[in-house]
Amino acid sequence: MSAVESIWITGAAGLLGANLTLEFLDRDIAVLPITRGPGLCISGVASVACDLTDARAVSALFAQTPPSCIVHCAAVTNVDWCEAHPDEAMRVNAHAAGQLAAQARACGACFIHISTDAIFDGLSGGYAEDNPPHPLNVYARTKLAGEQAVFHAMPGALILRINLFGWNLQPRLSLAEWVLDRLENNQPVPGFRDVIFAPILANQLAPWILRLVELGATGIFHAGSSDHITKFDFARLVAEIFALDASLVRESSVAAASLAAPRPRNLWLNTGKLAAALGHPLPTVRQGLEQFKTLRQNGFVQRLKSAAPQPASQPFRSGAPCQR
Repeated sequence: MSAVESIWITGAAGLLGANLTLEFLDRDIAVLPITRGPGLCISGVASVACDLTDARAVSALFAQTPPSCIVHCAAVTNVDWCEAHPDEAMRVNAHAAGQLAAQARACGACFIHISTDAIFDGLSGGYAEDNPPHPLNVYARTKLAGEQAVFHAMPGALILRINLFGWNLQPRLSLAEWVLDRLENNQPVPGFRDVIFAPILANQLAPWILRLVELGATGIFHAGSSDHITKFDFARLVAEIFALDASLVRESSVAAASLAAPRPRNLWLNTGKLAAALGHPLPTVRQGLEQFKTLRQNGFVQRLKSAAPQPASQPFRSGAPCQR
């Protein structure tokens, strides 16, 4: 049985937070989903609304419900939005992270901070945990500042750098969902031939987190697939796995995409440290996409979508469990 008995999940209405919430519940772990706005609707589970940039609100939440473990998923992840709103991005992605870590340390809770592969410049790929970061845009700079704030507040924190795909609770589609949606509607799919990454399915992270906590792991770990792939080939792999028309996937370039913020090109992470800690190889991109398909076939996605946000509890108070 897992050594983790209860977990707070911030950003619980986001892609990673919502999937982790269900994955941990399926492992009989008590979960407190924390959202900024409307809370999740999961039978028997109460969500809490809290603005994590509000120091007094965060202190009140800790005073009422001290956690044993926190997985901090909450972040502003829209790269182009961050480029236009650097102060707000820094407040959410860095200052709030450090504040939470300080509170966690004060009450003796373990703290898992979710970071990103984007802190690197993408000139080489294969980045190890000790490679120096070189962020290219505001989003990446705020996420790196978040790592620094977390370690300053809590040197014994655990930081996971990731790149995710999966089924989203929100209307906004993840990369894999967007590709699948276009393919199923017989629409062309532009795929960047000049961007390389090593993404993992959001659900795959849950058992890794639990194992690292059991091991008492601290510091930085890179969590990604054991192989790497271009976004063009990723889209073609989605087509293959779902038996759709791969000819709809068309080569394109990030350089020609007219994006507001600069994007790194080659971001795959060296995950040897994590694989050694877990004691087994990490999954391939194909294995992640096959599980992505299975989640829809076995009803998990329907269950996820049914947890779509409902009116949240009052700030800092556990709301009544959703009855539907």
